[in-house]
Amino acid sequence: RDVCISRPWLVWIIGFSLWRVWVDAMHTLDMGVYQIVCACALVELVDERVWPCATHEEGITKAYREYKAWCKSVGTTPCHKFKWKKTLNAPDGPEFTQHAAKAAQMRWLVRWLHDVTSTKGRGEGRHGALRRILFLCWSSFEDICDRNGRFIGEEDLESLASFAEGALGCHSELAEEAAQLNSQRWKW
Repeated sequence: RDVCISRPWLVWIIGFSLWRVWVDAMHTLDMGVYQIVCACALVELVDERVWPCATHEEGITKAYREYKAWCKSVGTTPCHKFKWKKTLNAPDGPEFTQHAAKAAQMRWLVRWLHDVTSTKGRGEGRHGALRRILFLCWSSFEDICDRNGRFIGEEDLESLASFAEGALGCHSELAEEAAQLNSQRWKW
């Protein structure tokens, strides 16, 4: 059990290879993993009052304004307005759908959440550190992908694998922690 906590559970599946997942990164990351991790982090950051508010709806609105301004500053198009009831407070746990954000927009949402979670005072303790490292890893992963295009250069393969493993490890620990609290957040 102690070994499983330190390594993502996927690596224990016989025949699993990160490079098999990489073959279709858009579907596994942009339209899968990112939809869950971005929504969960956003809900937690609103709960932590990163954007001072009286209600979740108000916090989500303030977060979206900050995100939209950030997108303008980096020259990208933001996804649709964040919706509390339909997306972030769903019965099965927070999750963006492809109607809420397209694949390319999810990559930018990951980068914005990296900036948000890296700001001092946003997410203290072990949980906050795991969340911060998760977004650092996925943001770095995306930077490598952007730099390389369709084919990853030999010099970046090890870094890409390390960032992916680091992010999946953090996600695993956040999911396990949520399961112990009987929470729908950070699901796989």
